[in-house]
Formats: sequence, C-alpha cells, structure tokens
Amino acid sequence: MRRHWAWLVLAAVPEALFPSGAGAQEILRSWQIGGSLTAALEGFSDAGDPAQSPFAERTAFGFTEADLNLSRQVSPFERISGQFFGVLVDNPFRSNFDGFVAERAKVEWEKGDGAVPFRLEAGDIFALTTARTSQRSLKGLHVEIQPRIGFLPGWQHSIIGFWGINQATYRQVDFDDDQTVGASWLMSQGRGGNLAINLVTNRLGAGANNVAVERVQTVGSIAADRAFDLQGQSLEWKGEVGYLFGDDLAGNQLDDTGAGLFTEVRGRDQSMPLDYSIRFDQFDSDYRPNGAAVSAGRRSLSGNIGWRFGTGLALRGRARWDRDGFGRANHTDTFNSGINLAGPLDPGFGTVLNGTFDASVIRTENQAGTVKTTTHAASANLSAPLPNDLFGRLGYQVQATRALNAEPTLSGTATVGVDRSLAFGDVVGSLSPSVSWRRTNGGNAEGDELILGLGASVERGGLTARGNYRFAKQIRETAGADTVTNSVNGSLNWRQGRHAFSLEADFNVTAREAAQASQPLKLAARYTFTFDKAPGSGLFDAPQAAQQGFAAVEVPVESGVFDLAALAPNSSLQGVLQNLTDAGLRGGQAQADGLIVYETPVLANVALRQRLALLHKGARFRKSALIIDPSNPADATGLQNDFRTVLAELVAAYGAPSDTFERGDFAGDVVQAIDDGDLIRIVEWRTASGTLRLGIPRRLDRQVRIEVHHARSFRPPTITLWGLDAVN
Repeated sequence: MRRHWAWLVLAAVPEALFPSGAGAQEILRSWQIGGSLTAALEGFSDAGDPAQSPFAERTAFGFTEADLNLSRQVSPFERISGQFFGVLVDNPFRSNFDGFVAERAKVEWEKGDGAVPFRLEAGDIFALTTARTSQRSLKGLHVEIQPRIGFLPGWQHSIIGFWGINQATYRQVDFDDDQTVGASWLMSQGRGGNLAINLVTNRLGAGANNVAVERVQTVGSIAADRAFDLQGQSLEWKGEVGYLFGDDLAGNQLDDTGAGLFTEVRGRDQSMPLDYSIRFDQFDSDYRPNGAAVSAGRRSLSGNIGWRFGTGLALRGRARWDRDGFGRANHTDTFNSGINLAGPLDPGFGTVLNGTFDASVIRTENQAGTVKTTTHAASANLSAPLPNDLFGRLGYQVQATRALNAEPTLSGTATVGVDRSLAFGDVVGSLSPSVSWRRTNGGNAEGDELILGLGASVERGGLTARGNYRFAKQIRETAGADTVTNSVNGSLNWRQGRHAFSLEADFNVTAREAAQASQPLKLAARYTFTFDKAPGSGLFDAPQAAQQGFAAVEVPVESGVFDLAALAPNSSLQGVLQNLTDAGLRGGQAQADGLIVYETPVLANVALRQRLALLHKGARFRKSALIIDPSNPADATGLQNDFRTVLAELVAAYGAPSDTFERGDFAGDVVQAIDDGDLIRIVEWRTASGTLRLGIPRRLDRQVRIEVHHARSFRPPTITLWGLDAVN
C-alpha cells in the first residue's frame, strides 16, 4: 500500500488547487498557469549486424508527455506554486515502466509575512546543506523557516529540514532504497559573516543498492564564511569541518569514523583587474557521505590567479597538488599546473582574433616508486571573421605522456572549420564544413583518425531545418580494427502560436574491419501544444500579446566578474554589450546572424574551455549560453566530475536550484547514452527574468558539451535537443 502514496497525494493536488463547481473559473483567474502536452512517435530499425546494434528492439513506440506549471501570488510576500511532469508510455527506450509514469511533481508554499516566515516543498526537492555533506535530488519534503531569535541580535536565521528518498520516478517507490533526512541552521550577518550547522543521516535498507545488510551513516559539519577588506583587497573566506560516523557505503566496513576539512580564500584587488584564490581540502578514507561531492582519502592544495587586460584578454594560472591515500605507506601524489589565455587577440594585420590557449603539466607518482607518469598538454583555438560572410575556426591540441615501464605516447589533433552565413530575403541559414585529423604515436591506439563534417541550418519564420553529416575513419596500426562511420542527423521544427511540430532523423553506418556493418536508424515525430494564462485571465481566454518593449539590464561590475542571470532575455542588445564592456569583457565576435561569441573564463574556478554566447534578433537580446568543453567527453567519471564542478560553482553563486531532472548514470558509453536520451541532467534556477538551466544537452553533431542557458523558458526536460549547435 505504501508504494502508492504518491498517487494519493497527486490526486488530491488538483482538487485543492482547482476546486470544481461554478466558481472554479473565477478561482483560476488568480493563477498563472503554463505547460504543454506532447505526443511523440519513435521508430527504431537496423539493417546491419544485430549484435552491433544499439537497439534491443526494432519497432515503433508512441508516448504522451504532460508538463504543468502553476503559481499564485497571494500577496507580495506569499506565493503558492506547483509543477508536474509525467508520461503515458509503452516504450522501453523511454521508460522502464508501462502506462502512466509520474516523473516529477512538486508543490511549494512560501509565506514571508507571517509570525515566522517559511517555505514548504513537497515532491521533488534538492537536499542541499553543503557540497561536502549533502547535495542531491530527492523525492520527499523540505521545509525552511526564518525565525527571529532575540538572544542573538544582529543575526538572521534560516533553519531547514528535509526528508527524502533517491528515486527516479513515482512508480514502485521503495522507502528502503537510499533514504535521507537532514537539517541545517544558518546564521547570517550578511557581509559580516555566516555560520551553518549541518546534520544529515542516510540509510540503505537490506537488499537495496546491492548491499547485504542495512547501512546507516550520519555526517555533521560546521561551516562558516566571511567577506572583508584588507590592504586594498576584497577577500572572502570559507571553511568547513565535517565528521562522519557510520557505515562505509562503498565497502564492507561498519561503524567507521572519518573527518573532512575544507578552507578557501578568494580575493580581488580593488584597484587592479586581479583576482586569486587558494584552497585546501582533506577527507579521510572513511569520510564518504552518500550524496556529497568529495574524494575520500585525498588531501588537496590548489590555487589560481587571474588578470584581465584592458583589451578583454584574460590570463589565468593554476596549480594543484593531490595526495590520494594520505596517511598510508604507498600514497600517490599528483601535481597539476597550467596557464590559460583567452579573449580577443590583435596580431596587427587588420583582423582581431578570438581564441584561447591552454598549457598544462601533470605528474603522478606513488611512494613505492612503481607509478611515475608525466603528461604535457597544450591546446590553441582561434576564430576570426573572413571576407564574403565567412567565419574561420582553427584548433590544435597536442598531448605527450611518459610512464614508467611503458612506451611514450604522443598525439596531436588539428581542426579547421568555416562558417558561411546565408540570406535570401526572409530566409536565413548557414553552412559549416570542417575537417579534423588526429595522429597518435605509441601505445595501443597508434594510428590516424580523419573526421569530415558538414553542418547546415535554414530558418524562415517559425520553420527551422538543421542537418549534420559526419564521416570518420580510424586506422589502427597496432591493436584494434579499422573503423569507418558515416552519420546523418537532421531535424525539422515548425512553430506557430501554441503549436509546435518536429521531425528528427538519426542514421549511422559503422563498418569495422572483418565484421558486418551496423546501420541503426531512429526516426522521431513530436507534436506539442503549449498553453499558458496570466493572472487575471480565464483559462480559455485568448492569449495576451507579447510585450514589445525592451527590459532594462544591469550587469554587476566587479573587476571582470559578471552575473549570467543578470543578462535578461528580451532586453536591449546594446545595453547588454555595453554592460559587458564595462565589466571588462571585450572581443565578442559575430559568428553568424544573431550570434555573438566571447572566449572567456566566466567561471573562474573551472579550468575548462568556456565560451559565452549571446543570441539576439536584431536589436533585441534573446538569451545567453555558456558553453563548457569537458576535459574528456568519452570518460564517464571525468564528465561526471566536470559537471559536479560546474554545479558547485553555480550553487555557490545562486543557492539551491529550483528544479532538477535526472535520468541514467554516468557509466559506460556516455556519448551514446546522451545521444539516446538515456543520460539526462537538468538543473534550473528561477531568476528575476527567466530560468537559468545547467545540463548536458544532445547535439546533432554528437559533441558533448556542458551548457548553461539563461532564457525566458524552456521546453520539457526530456526534449534534450536544446543545445546551442551553432557554437562548434
């Protein structure tokens, strides 16, 4: 009976929010309601070798998705909102269940003018205390109160408590499977400092998550931070001490104890465009909180420093030392240092280049002397406008690795691409041919790889067509078979008013030496009906006309630091560009009609290539997108760590997210999983002008990118083709 509790809750929500009877329409007038209904049909086939096919079944499946968002502003200090997302499905590629599956549901009530201000959430919650104790999505309850405590004058207080279970959907809910309860008390004096006390308990029942006996662990921590000025420097200090008692969920140890320590200082010069940070972490081998982002058994010291020149060019240096297995006889040390230069470059021949250069050295060795590896890596990416509406791209990456008792390896990859903008009356589009060649010497992967690509797009009014062709040939000179792959991907999208229709095709032919070719084909058709009403109108009233004026936008100017959420959609493009210039960000290049791209490290503590893209239509700014290249897109663990690093930076800046959506795990062939929609990560924050979304979208060119978009709204999270394909 308990497995069906969610249905009782969900059944009661509509009647509570939308009571039946003659006065229902009048009650609905006070609500803001939006959402969509999507009907989809997907077909799968493979004319090649069944053993090589990614499709276990070859047939057609249909499903229907429903997305509902509603809110009511009762007063300036009281708000009620709800969200629901579910699917009616009979498709093993879409869901492990048949019938109706509620994947996401949430009700939130916030009241700030009561005797004790509070916020209550039920359904999908984000259980956040700190990144080192709990930072995960759960299905459960979350409550926050902000009491006034008289014996602590000058302090503001926020006390949260949560309970939840780690479940993907509301079908077959199992309370023995990863249950978490936690609390946190935050005391704040603003810039004068914050102090938080956190306590989280996690329980796995016997038989859950492949554990033989019940596992219980409790982790507590004290965290603090303070901002202050010292000798012309604006500084911020953060620190946390944690202690864990309980069972090791990754091993067979019971009743373990472990400690964790974190401290960091960030600063910037008040008169120069200089910023810097230094950080120390230490986590015992038994400090493994379930749901925290820590590396057990590791001691780390890292620092970075950055300088932004007046031209907009940003120079950053970084250094990091990790000791894994510290306290043990055979620990392993890793030293990682690097330098990055990104932004506009003027070589003096009349054309300003936009690009990035990165160089690093990584050395790993253990105490016993049996492991000693050194890796040198460098990369350069340049882009520039060319005559005749052309835009050129050039990139080169080289990596050399030397390891003890192993053959040295050297690999280099060169990429050349051209973007050509097209315009015929009210029809606009682009062509993007590219060629990439990779050579590897030494090791089991010795050989060559050639990749030819051609991307195209055409847009007219509400009709958009996109296509991508990719030819790849791998020639192995040592181990492995030669492989030739031809891929054709395309999409056709039409939108008019509340209606949207899309067609997608994905066809691949992979031929391996001495093996039958695989020829998987996927076709998908979707129709989406979008509905929305503003407060004060009826549910079936005609939609209101969109506001035509430009909203104002202000970007905080703090020595090159700016806020993604402050780039307000539907604002003046000129205002956005001017404020970015005032913040020290210069050198944006118009890569195509309606697209301006900056090479710049927006997230200073993320040592990955970052590009900020501004999308506009004429003089109107539409949305912004931050494109982050992972360190190794094909490495599941590395991609997960890169995503967690970006998430931690955004959580530090914007707090706990408003919504999350997760499907699948970072394991196996993550590139294929993202392309098939089996791996989805969506994290969203509500902002004053829209929604900030973090995720790993699917792209037609099958490139894996971590992207952060800020837009008015987004389509449902299961429509994963939302990445910015125009940025290659």
